[in-house]
Amino acid sequence: MKENEQDLSVIAADREKIIIRTSVTGILTNVLLAAFKKSWILMLASRLLHLLERIHLLKNRDAAYASIQEIMDTYHVALRDLLRHRGQIILQFLLGALSLLSLMGASVFVYYALDQSGTAPLRLLTLAYLLFVSASYTPLPGASGAQEAGFLLYYQGIYSGGTIGLALLIWRFFTYYLFLLVGCVIVLLERILLRRRSG
Repeated sequence: MKENEQDLSVIAADREKIIIRTSVTGILTNVLLAAFKKSWILMLASRLLHLLERIHLLKNRDAAYASIQEIMDTYHVALRDLLRHRGQIILQFLLGALSLLSLMGASVFVYYALDQSGTAPLRLLTLAYLLFVSASYTPLPGASGAQEAGFLLYYQGIYSGGTIGLALLIWRFFTYYLFLLVGCVIVLLERILLRRRSG
């Protein structure tokens, strides 16, 4: 029995490593292709748009292709500008990594705030990143619904004593709703200041 449990934990650990390696490889490949092989991306986009037009999911292929071409041109202009200022690349990378780490770290803080134990912080961070990537494809503001369902799925068995629901509420508040509240306050304050200046 113990051997089976150990085998399952080894398989789960290997699976997480494979998922992470595959995700990083895919992201880097896409970024490098978009950066250095613009013609390949545009050719692929043209073929995909042609397919979408043939199955009647796209009405104006030329407008869609022009939009993709404009996005690629903007990307290349920004990339050329960044390559001239290599220090900016490093700074933006570090700031982006810090921002994501603080956002993903919320799951670790919630876990320990609810007096849970038995799961390494690195595993909690890994699950948070996987949840972030997998739910990002939901076409709703804040990936509503997908984030919550994903949290319950990914963290199932990690939280004990029926605390997963509470963990979900706290985690979601600090990773999404707090940003909305702060944004609302800033917009309201800005409008008040603009009215005072104009009036």
